[in-house]
Amino acid sequence: MSLRISPDKFIETWGGRRRGAGLPESVAAVELSAGLSFVSLDRIEVNPSERGRGISSRLLRLLTRLSNECRVVIEVIPRSLKDGAMRDEDLAARYQRHGFVLAPTDDIPRLMRRGSRAG
Repeated sequence: MSLRISPDKFIETWGGRRRGAGLPESVAAVELSAGLSFVSLDRIEVNPSERGRGISSRLLRLLTRLSNECRVVIEVIPRSLKDGAMRDEDLAARYQRHGFVLAPTDDIPRLMRRGSRAG
């Protein structure tokens, strides 16, 4: 059975899990922040020389697997990088492929949430 942990503990666990997966910061940056009852995925940025190799998908699979294990909700607002590598709509579609859904909100456009699965 999985155990629900705090958003802060999730971020700490993520750091160890990511290192164990062999994904160095020089390849891709992931920024997470803790809310009261959720983790905010603030940024995934893959080094331009490493793009097109499935690294961001690998990171998302790792994050969503960990969120299931820890029963933590992850929220994200899909926004493209300034370099225009992807459109916001394409990012939203990518997150949807990883189980994120539009969250009900009046003040934040395109907030997406991936709920944890109890197990």
